[in-house]
Formats: sequence, structure tokens, C-alpha cells
Amino acid sequence: MNQFRDLTMMGMIILAIALLVGQPENWNWVNMLGPYAVQGLYYLVVSRPWDIIILFALALALFMTRLKY
Repeated sequence: MNQFRDLTMMGMIILAIALLVGQPENWNWVNMLGPYAVQGLYYLVVSRPWDIIILFALALALFMTRLKY
């Protein structure tokens, strides 16, 4: 469970940074994932500043709630 949480957290951080510094309008590889992925990316691009904040907040919440062994 902790590994899944860490991978999810890293995925959110990578996506937020990619949305922050990248040009998602030019990502042609998303077409291979299907129409739902293209539509999801469209919604991420339209509401870009808020999505970045939400992704960073969720990643921080996952980081703060992880179990320490």
C-alpha cells in the first residue's frame, strides 16, 4: 500500500510539473491512450492553474499521511 501511495504521489508531482512547464497541447502520444485520455487532458489544459495547485495539494496530502516504518 505504501508503494502504491508513493507511486501515485510521484505521478501527481510529475504531471503537475509537466503541466506547469510543458506544452500539453503538443503532446501527441496522448492520442494512443484513447478518447477519454484526450478529453481528460483537454480539461486539464483548460483549467491549468487550478489543476496544478490541486495536484500539488493532493501529493502533499499523500506525503503527510504515509506510514513510517
